[in-house]
Amino acid sequence: ISSEEYKASQKIKVQPMHGVNTNIVPYKDDVQFKLITIGNEAISGQSSSYIPDAMNNIMNSLALFGLGTTKVTTVVPMNALSTSYPPSDGAFGSDITSIMTSIMAILAVQDSPLLINVYPYFAYASDPTHISLDYALFTSTAPQS
Repeated sequence: ISSEEYKASQKIKVQPMHGVNTNIVPYKDDVQFKLITIGNEAISGQSSSYIPDAMNNIMNSLALFGLGTTKVTTVVPMNALSTSYPPSDGAFGSDITSIMTSIMAILAVQDSPLLINVYPYFAYASDPTHISLDYALFTSTAPQS
């Protein structure tokens, strides 16, 4: 769903229904839609405030067209995390706590994942003494601490 579409979905309830009817419904018999993302790395940007309502509007539209089992989520950027290493210490930045709380509540209701674009190489490149190359290449077999 494009940025323009989710911005409009906040203001006009018909837009998400039109988007689902145009872009998903014609293919629902041939494609098993499991997950739809609303925005890509829009959190902490100007469009952040639109994401929760857009997610709800798309979920409602999917249900109207018999696609209520299709989950809705969003994709956050790596910099949404104030702490990312080790992974067990991960935390969202304080500037997005409110919006992430709203998003997480929506995700919890439908048991949907939160997607994050991770770039572990940047963590490794900035601190190769403490962060292993195995971590950066997703080949680590041991917990990182």
